[in-house]
Amino acid sequence: MSSPAYQRPLNWLILIWSLLTLILITAGALTAGNHAGLSIPDWPLAYGKLVPPFIGGIRFEYTHRVIATLVGCISIVVAIWLQRTDPRRWMRRLGWIGVAGVIVQGILGGLTVLMYQPPWITAAHASVAQLFFLLTLGLAVFTSRGWLAEIPQREDLARPSLLTLGIGLTAAIWAQIILGAAYRHNALGVVPHMLGAVVVSVLAIWLAGQLLARHGEVAALRRPAWWLLALLLVQVGLGIWTYFVKLATLQAPQPPTERIALATLHLVGGSVLLGMAFWITLRLRRYLLVNPWGILQRQKERSLA
Repeated sequence: MSSPAYQRPLNWLILIWSLLTLILITAGALTAGNHAGLSIPDWPLAYGKLVPPFIGGIRFEYTHRVIATLVGCISIVVAIWLQRTDPRRWMRRLGWIGVAGVIVQGILGGLTVLMYQPPWITAAHASVAQLFFLLTLGLAVFTSRGWLAEIPQREDLARPSLLTLGIGLTAAIWAQIILGAAYRHNALGVVPHMLGAVVVSVLAIWLAGQLLARHGEVAALRRPAWWLLALLLVQVGLGIWTYFVKLATLQAPQPPTERIALATLHLVGGSVLLGMAFWITLRLRRYLLVNPWGILQRQKERSLA
Protein backbone atom coordinates (compact mmCIF):
# COMPACT_ATOMS: atom_id res chain seq x y z
CA MET A 1 0.00 0.00 0.00
CA SER A 2 1.36 3.41 -0.94
CA SER A 3 1.93 6.07 1.71
CA PRO A 4 -0.68 8.84 1.81
CA ALA A 5 0.40 12.19 0.41
CA TYR A 6 -0.36 15.46 2.14
CA GLN A 7 -3.34 17.18 0.49
CA ARG A 8 -3.65 20.76 1.66
CA PRO A 9 -7.17 21.38 0.21
CA LEU A 10 -8.51 18.25 1.91
CA ASN A 11 -6.84 19.08 5.21
CA TRP A 12 -8.17 22.64 5.16
CA LEU A 13 -11.68 21.44 4.28
CA ILE A 14 -11.64 19.06 7.26
CA LEU A 15 -10.37 21.85 9.52
CA ILE A 16 -13.28 24.04 8.38
CA TRP A 17 -15.62 21.08 8.94
CA SER A 18 -14.30 20.65 12.49
CA LEU A 19 -14.66 24.38 13.21
CA LEU A 20 -18.22 24.35 11.85
CA THR A 21 -19.00 21.41 14.13
CA LEU A 22 -17.84 23.46 17.12
CA ILE A 23 -19.99 26.36 15.90
CA LEU A 24 -22.89 23.90 15.58
CA ILE A 25 -22.38 22.83 19.20
CA THR A 26 -22.41 26.51 20.16
CA ALA A 27 -25.65 27.07 18.23
CA GLY A 28 -27.19 24.07 20.00
CA ALA A 29 -26.18 25.48 23.37
CA LEU A 30 -27.75 28.84 22.51
CA THR A 31 -30.92 27.09 21.38
CA ALA A 32 -31.17 25.18 24.65
CA GLY A 33 -30.26 28.23 26.73
CA ASN A 34 -33.03 30.27 25.14
CA HIS A 35 -35.54 27.43 25.53
CA ALA A 36 -35.98 27.51 21.76
CA GLY A 37 -35.70 23.81 21.04
CA LEU A 38 -39.44 23.51 20.43
CA SER A 39 -39.88 26.87 18.73
CA ILE A 40 -40.23 24.94 15.46
CA PRO A 41 -42.66 22.10 16.21
CA ASP A 42 -42.14 20.09 13.01
CA TRP A 43 -39.15 18.37 11.40
CA PRO A 44 -37.44 18.25 8.90
CA LEU A 45 -39.40 21.25 7.60
CA ALA A 46 -40.08 24.37 9.67
CA TYR A 47 -43.78 25.23 9.89
CA GLY A 48 -44.12 23.30 6.64
CA LYS A 49 -41.60 25.56 4.90
CA LEU A 50 -37.92 25.52 4.03
CA VAL A 51 -37.49 29.01 5.50
CA PRO A 52 -39.79 29.98 8.41
CA PRO A 53 -40.41 33.47 9.81
CA PHE A 54 -37.18 34.61 11.48
CA ILE A 55 -38.67 35.71 14.82
CA GLY A 56 -38.31 34.80 18.49
CA GLY A 57 -36.76 31.46 19.34
CA ILE A 58 -37.16 30.34 15.73
CA ARG A 59 -33.97 32.26 14.95
CA PHE A 60 -31.90 29.99 17.20
CA GLU A 61 -33.47 26.66 16.25
CA TYR A 62 -33.51 27.36 12.52
CA THR A 63 -29.88 28.58 12.52
CA HIS A 64 -28.95 25.39 14.37
CA ARG A 65 -30.63 23.32 11.66
CA VAL A 66 -28.99 25.25 8.81
CA ILE A 67 -25.50 24.81 10.26
CA ALA A 68 -26.24 21.11 10.82
CA THR A 69 -27.22 20.76 7.16
CA LEU A 70 -23.98 22.43 6.08
CA VAL A 71 -21.95 20.11 8.33
CA GLY A 72 -23.78 17.14 6.83
CA CYS A 73 -23.02 18.24 3.26
CA ILE A 74 -19.33 18.64 4.04
CA SER A 75 -19.36 15.19 5.65
CA ILE A 76 -20.43 13.63 2.36
CA VAL A 77 -17.76 15.55 0.42
CA VAL A 78 -15.03 14.51 2.86
CA ALA A 79 -16.10 10.85 2.79
CA ILE A 80 -16.06 10.73 -1.03
CA TRP A 81 -12.73 12.61 -1.17
CA LEU A 82 -11.11 10.17 1.27
CA GLN A 83 -12.61 7.19 -0.56
CA ARG A 84 -11.08 8.33 -3.84
CA THR A 85 -7.65 9.56 -2.70
CA ASP A 86 -6.57 8.09 0.65
CA PRO A 87 -4.87 4.67 0.53
CA ARG A 88 -5.51 4.02 4.24
CA ARG A 89 -8.53 1.78 4.58
CA TRP A 90 -9.23 2.89 8.15
CA MET A 91 -9.29 6.51 7.01
CA ARG A 92 -11.82 5.76 4.32
CA ARG A 93 -13.95 4.00 6.92
CA LEU A 94 -13.71 6.97 9.27
CA GLY A 95 -14.98 9.19 6.47
CA TRP A 96 -18.13 7.12 6.09
CA ILE A 97 -18.52 6.85 9.86
CA GLY A 98 -18.69 10.65 9.77
CA VAL A 99 -21.62 10.46 7.34
CA ALA A 100 -23.31 7.89 9.58
CA GLY A 101 -22.74 10.19 12.56
CA VAL A 102 -24.52 13.04 10.79
CA ILE A 103 -27.48 10.77 10.06
CA VAL A 104 -27.67 9.60 13.68
CA GLN A 105 -27.47 13.18 14.92
CA GLY A 106 -30.20 14.25 12.51
CA ILE A 107 -32.48 11.47 13.77
CA LEU A 108 -31.78 12.33 17.41
CA GLY A 109 -32.41 16.01 16.70
CA GLY A 110 -35.69 15.18 14.98
CA LEU A 111 -36.79 12.93 17.84
CA THR A 112 -35.94 15.71 20.29
CA VAL A 113 -38.50 17.92 18.55
CA LEU A 114 -41.15 15.32 17.76
CA MET A 115 -41.06 13.81 21.28
CA TYR A 116 -41.00 17.23 23.01
CA GLN A 117 -37.43 17.12 24.32
CA PRO A 118 -37.28 14.04 26.57
CA PRO A 119 -34.15 14.50 28.73
CA TRP A 120 -32.49 11.22 27.72
CA ILE A 121 -32.76 11.95 23.97
CA THR A 122 -31.65 15.55 24.44
CA ALA A 123 -28.63 14.43 26.49
CA ALA A 124 -27.81 11.75 23.90
CA HIS A 125 -28.02 14.33 21.11
CA ALA A 126 -25.56 16.59 22.96
CA SER A 127 -23.21 13.71 23.82
CA VAL A 128 -23.02 12.25 20.30
CA ALA A 129 -22.28 15.75 19.01
CA GLN A 130 -19.07 15.73 21.08
CA LEU A 131 -18.01 12.37 19.62
CA PHE A 132 -18.65 13.70 16.14
CA PHE A 133 -16.51 16.75 16.93
CA LEU A 134 -13.68 14.42 17.99
CA LEU A 135 -14.05 12.50 14.73
CA THR A 136 -13.65 15.65 12.66
CA LEU A 137 -10.69 16.73 14.77
CA GLY A 138 -9.07 13.32 14.38
CA LEU A 139 -9.48 13.39 10.61
CA ALA A 140 -7.93 16.86 10.56
CA VAL A 141 -4.91 15.51 12.45
CA PHE A 142 -4.61 12.36 10.33
CA THR A 143 -4.53 14.40 7.10
CA SER A 144 -2.11 17.03 8.43
CA ARG A 145 1.46 17.49 7.23
CA GLY A 146 2.80 16.84 10.73
CA TRP A 147 1.08 13.45 11.04
CA LEU A 148 2.18 12.27 7.61
CA ALA A 149 5.80 13.40 8.01
CA GLU A 150 8.58 11.17 9.33
CA ILE A 151 9.06 11.95 13.03
CA PRO A 152 11.56 10.17 15.33
CA GLN A 153 9.67 8.61 18.22
CA ARG A 154 10.73 8.72 21.87
CA GLU A 155 10.41 5.99 24.47
CA ASP A 156 7.88 6.34 27.26
CA LEU A 157 8.76 3.55 29.71
CA ALA A 158 7.12 4.81 32.89
CA ARG A 159 3.78 3.59 34.14
CA PRO A 160 1.08 4.57 33.59
CA SER A 161 2.03 5.54 30.08
CA LEU A 162 1.22 9.04 28.90
CA LEU A 163 -0.96 7.54 26.19
CA THR A 164 -3.01 5.74 28.85
CA LEU A 165 -3.41 9.00 30.79
CA GLY A 166 -4.44 10.83 27.62
CA ILE A 167 -7.09 8.26 26.76
CA GLY A 168 -8.36 8.29 30.34
CA LEU A 169 -8.59 12.09 30.41
CA THR A 170 -10.41 12.25 27.07
CA ALA A 171 -12.95 9.64 28.23
CA ALA A 172 -13.42 11.45 31.56
CA ILE A 173 -14.09 14.81 29.89
CA TRP A 174 -16.62 13.23 27.54
CA ALA A 175 -18.38 11.60 30.51
CA GLN A 176 -18.31 14.95 32.30
CA ILE A 177 -19.96 16.62 29.31
CA ILE A 178 -22.70 13.95 29.43
CA LEU A 179 -23.25 14.70 33.13
CA GLY A 180 -23.37 18.40 32.33
CA ALA A 181 -25.95 17.85 29.60
CA ALA A 182 -28.04 15.72 31.95
CA TYR A 183 -27.88 18.45 34.61
CA ARG A 184 -28.73 21.20 32.15
CA HIS A 185 -31.79 19.29 30.93
CA ASN A 186 -32.89 18.38 34.48
CA ALA A 187 -32.18 14.65 34.19
CA LEU A 188 -29.59 14.73 37.02
CA GLY A 189 -28.62 17.00 39.90
CA VAL A 190 -25.46 19.06 40.03
CA VAL A 191 -23.49 16.78 42.42
CA PRO A 192 -22.44 14.17 39.79
CA HIS A 193 -21.28 17.00 37.53
CA MET A 194 -19.22 18.51 40.36
CA LEU A 195 -17.64 15.15 41.17
CA GLY A 196 -16.86 14.71 37.50
CA ALA A 197 -15.12 18.09 37.48
CA VAL A 198 -12.86 16.91 40.32
CA VAL A 199 -11.95 13.73 38.42
CA VAL A 200 -11.21 15.64 35.22
CA SER A 201 -9.09 18.20 37.06
CA VAL A 202 -7.00 15.51 38.76
CA LEU A 203 -6.44 13.63 35.50
CA ALA A 204 -5.59 16.80 33.55
CA ILE A 205 -3.08 17.98 36.14
CA TRP A 206 -1.61 14.47 36.33
CA LEU A 207 -1.21 14.21 32.55
CA ALA A 208 0.25 17.70 32.17
CA GLY A 209 2.64 17.20 35.08
CA GLN A 210 3.89 13.85 33.80
CA LEU A 211 4.23 15.20 30.28
CA LEU A 212 6.35 18.12 31.47
CA ALA A 213 8.43 15.89 33.75
CA ARG A 214 9.16 13.20 31.17
CA HIS A 215 9.34 15.15 27.91
CA GLY A 216 9.42 18.81 28.89
CA GLU A 217 12.39 19.48 26.61
CA VAL A 218 10.26 18.68 23.53
CA ALA A 219 8.37 21.83 22.52
CA ALA A 220 5.77 19.85 20.56
CA LEU A 221 4.79 18.07 23.80
CA ARG A 222 5.56 20.80 26.36
CA ARG A 223 3.34 23.52 24.89
CA PRO A 224 0.15 21.43 24.73
CA ALA A 225 0.61 20.56 28.41
CA TRP A 226 0.53 24.24 29.37
CA TRP A 227 -2.42 24.86 27.04
CA LEU A 228 -4.29 22.02 28.74
CA LEU A 229 -3.71 23.52 32.19
CA ALA A 230 -4.76 26.99 31.01
CA LEU A 231 -7.98 25.65 29.46
CA LEU A 232 -8.72 23.65 32.61
CA LEU A 233 -8.37 26.78 34.76
CA VAL A 234 -10.70 28.77 32.48
CA GLN A 235 -13.26 25.95 32.35
CA VAL A 236 -13.37 25.45 36.11
CA GLY A 237 -13.76 29.20 36.58
CA LEU A 238 -16.58 29.33 34.05
CA GLY A 239 -18.31 26.40 35.73
CA ILE A 240 -18.26 28.04 39.17
CA TRP A 241 -19.41 31.38 37.75
CA THR A 242 -22.20 29.75 35.76
CA TYR A 243 -23.47 27.80 38.77
CA PHE A 244 -23.72 30.82 41.07
CA VAL A 245 -25.37 32.96 38.39
CA LYS A 246 -27.92 30.18 37.87
CA LEU A 247 -28.64 30.04 41.61
CA ALA A 248 -29.14 33.81 41.68
CA THR A 249 -31.58 33.81 38.76
CA LEU A 250 -33.66 30.68 39.38
CA GLN A 251 -36.81 32.73 39.98
CA ALA A 252 -36.43 34.77 36.80
CA PRO A 253 -39.37 34.27 34.37
CA GLN A 254 -36.89 33.96 31.50
CA PRO A 255 -33.18 33.02 31.65
CA PRO A 256 -31.24 36.31 31.70
CA THR A 257 -28.67 37.01 29.01
CA GLU A 258 -25.72 36.62 31.40
CA ARG A 259 -26.86 33.16 32.43
CA ILE A 260 -27.33 32.02 28.82
CA ALA A 261 -23.97 33.44 27.76
CA LEU A 262 -22.10 31.82 30.64
CA ALA A 263 -23.79 28.44 30.19
CA THR A 264 -22.96 28.53 26.47
CA LEU A 265 -19.35 29.50 27.09
CA HIS A 266 -19.04 26.75 29.69
CA LEU A 267 -20.41 24.12 27.30
CA VAL A 268 -18.21 25.27 24.42
CA GLY A 269 -15.25 25.41 26.80
CA GLY A 270 -15.90 21.78 27.67
CA SER A 271 -15.84 20.91 23.98
CA VAL A 272 -12.55 22.77 23.49
CA LEU A 273 -11.04 21.06 26.54
CA LEU A 274 -12.22 17.70 25.19
CA GLY A 275 -10.68 18.47 21.82
CA MET A 276 -7.41 19.52 23.46
CA ALA A 277 -7.20 16.29 25.46
CA PHE A 278 -7.92 14.24 22.34
CA TRP A 279 -5.38 16.20 20.29
CA ILE A 280 -2.73 15.67 22.97
CA THR A 281 -3.54 11.95 23.02
CA LEU A 282 -3.08 11.72 19.25
CA ARG A 283 0.15 13.71 19.49
CA LEU A 284 1.42 11.31 22.16
CA ARG A 285 0.57 8.40 19.87
CA ARG A 286 2.59 10.05 17.09
CA TYR A 287 5.63 11.20 19.08
CA LEU A 288 6.02 8.36 21.58
CA LEU A 289 6.52 4.64 21.15
CA VAL A 290 3.45 2.81 22.38
CA ASN A 291 4.20 0.90 25.58
CA PRO A 292 1.28 -1.45 26.27
CA TRP A 293 1.65 -3.45 29.51
CA GLY A 294 5.31 -2.47 29.94
CA ILE A 295 6.53 -4.35 26.84
CA LEU A 296 9.21 -1.76 26.05
CA GLN A 297 10.46 -1.83 29.63
CA ARG A 298 10.81 -5.63 29.63
CA GLN A 299 12.55 -5.59 26.25
CA LYS A 300 15.01 -2.98 27.49
CA GLU A 301 15.70 -4.97 30.66
CA ARG A 302 16.39 -8.12 28.62
CA SER A 303 18.77 -6.24 26.32
CA LEU A 304 20.76 -4.97 29.32
CA ALA A 305 20.88 -8.39 31.04
